[in-house]
Amino acid sequence: MEIRPIFSAMMRNKTAPLLIAAQVALTLAIVCNALYIIRDRLATAARPTGADEQNLSEIRFYPHRQITDIQDMQRRDIEAIKATPGVLAAAWTNQIPLGQSSWNYGGLTTERGQTDSNVGATFYFSGDGDTLVQTLGLRLVEGRDFEPNEYIDLDPSVERKNPTVLIVTRALAQDLFPGETKFVGRTFYLGNGDDADGVRIVGVVEKLQSPSAPASDQAENSMIGPIRYIDPFSRYTVRTEPGAQDRVMADVEKALLALRNDRVLLGKRTYAEARASRYSGENMMAGLLIAVTGFLLLITASGIVGMASLWVNQRRKQIGVRRALVRAGTTSCATSWSRTC
Repeated sequence: MEIRPIFSAMMRNKTAPLLIAAQVALTLAIVCNALYIIRDRLATAARPTGADEQNLSEIRFYPHRQITDIQDMQRRDIEAIKATPGVLAAAWTNQIPLGQSSWNYGGLTTERGQTDSNVGATFYFSGDGDTLVQTLGLRLVEGRDFEPNEYIDLDPSVERKNPTVLIVTRALAQDLFPGETKFVGRTFYLGNGDDADGVRIVGVVEKLQSPSAPASDQAENSMIGPIRYIDPFSRYTVRTEPGAQDRVMADVEKALLALRNDRVLLGKRTYAEARASRYSGENMMAGLLIAVTGFLLLITASGIVGMASLWVNQRRKQIGVRRALVRAGTTSCATSWSRTC
């Protein structure tokens, strides 16, 4: 097909090409911005937590009457969980990565009395059972795990205190001590003011995302404390053998319900379900933008085709005459011996 005559006919009225160019430019601008947002949302939703998510679950209980033997209850719960076939590790914990309910400390400082710090961190702690590093499958990149004599008992109804040692993520350590590469043995303070508690770093894990997992760099600012928290609310993190998560957690639920009848099951979920819940907004936004982008491209393409077809049909006779003349001229030149061709 001869494109040049068609293009020449369309250019006799420049309104249509200008409208097409404007539509294409607007579409490209919208598509580029949408693709950037989609990429950003999907990258945020794909961030690893640092834990062995595929094999981790949580189960939560709350009493419906007063419990006086809380520590004994927690100990027996852990024993029952670890006795369940298929369980690799278990621990009581106050929160889980991507759980969306978090315990936080703001204004962490490296000098007592400092008041201008904007470094904050989520505070994980765990008592009886395996350590949180073992249970979550975290990777220690420096230092060690907690020793038994470093754990403290904390009854929130009676007192408020902090441990003397912590394990921190590499991201938090770098925020506290910028430019440094070794962090074990360093001390920082939980909060502002002269009464802030000093804690010593004994270990550094590569990554541990916070329960809220904000889009900012502080999503990986986490610390772990050795605390036996004496509270009737119980949240247990369980790591199972690969591929056995559903079966094992069903057995864990039965074992814990059989231990006592003065509490109710609040719920259980896998870490994969926690991830899906936390990032449902990001995934929905990305899907919506993909659909809108595809629809916009379809509308733009339809508009270009429709407008081009309209102008071509309006000048069909002229285009036909021009094509006929072009063919006639080509045939004449091919059969003529004249140098004028």
